[in-house]
Amino acid sequence: MTRKIKIAIAVAIIIAAGVVAARWFLNEEQRLVDYPINLYGNVDIRTADLGFNEQERVTRICVEEGQRVEAGQPLAN
Repeated sequence: MTRKIKIAIAVAIIIAAGVVAARWFLNEEQRLVDYPINLYGNVDIRTADLGFNEQERVTRICVEEGQRVEAGQPLAN
């Protein structure tokens, strides 16, 4: 075989490998999109770290169990 034919065969193999890899990668992404995982349930937190400056008492609870809260929102006074 001549040098040009060997180079053409090598280029064809590299292109074919790229096409196969691209199709596999795109098919893998499609498979992930087609079958999402749905999880249902509640997050149950049993422990809480409360920081008080001195010995104080809780006088008022600002939220009820199961209520949505924002970061930094006071839960009790």
